[in-house]
Amino acid sequence: MQKWALASVAAALLIIVVGYLAYGRRAEPCDNIVTATLPDLPDKLYNFNGYGEGIIGKEKVQEVDAHAKKVTELLKSCCQQFHKGAMTAEQQQACVTGAKNFVAKINEIATLFEDADNAGQEGNLNEMDAKVAQAQQLSGATAVMVDELSKLAEPASPKK
Repeated sequence: MQKWALASVAAALLIIVVGYLAYGRRAEPCDNIVTATLPDLPDKLYNFNGYGEGIIGKEKVQEVDAHAKKVTELLKSCCQQFHKGAMTAEQQQACVTGAKNFVAKINEIATLFEDADNAGQEGNLNEMDAKVAQAQQLSGATAVMVDELSKLAEPASPKK
């Protein structure tokens, strides 16, 4: 009788462990959307931060960094809303496109940083100043992009 009780307890524990492994640790559908959609965002931000502080200042770099964090949160929010049925596929795709456009803007600004640095090293101060001005203008545009993405990510009823 004790062997049967011990076997029953062992079987129950095995079922619990298998259930936990199979269902308890199951990833949510939106857990990986940021890395799947924006795989190179960390590298782009690293390059941006590396050049940015000396060109547009630490405060502006931190602002853009905060915008990038917000974009990743909004992208995940859009995905979650889509899976809850609160957003259409078109609305969710607009969020993905907005996030990708943000990363493209970060890349464009980082390229301007590199160009400004190169122009300065070559002694072409007029070109360097022009690149810095462009980078400053575009870095300000990231706030607008985040605002637009925020509007897309607001809970909405799916359109039919």
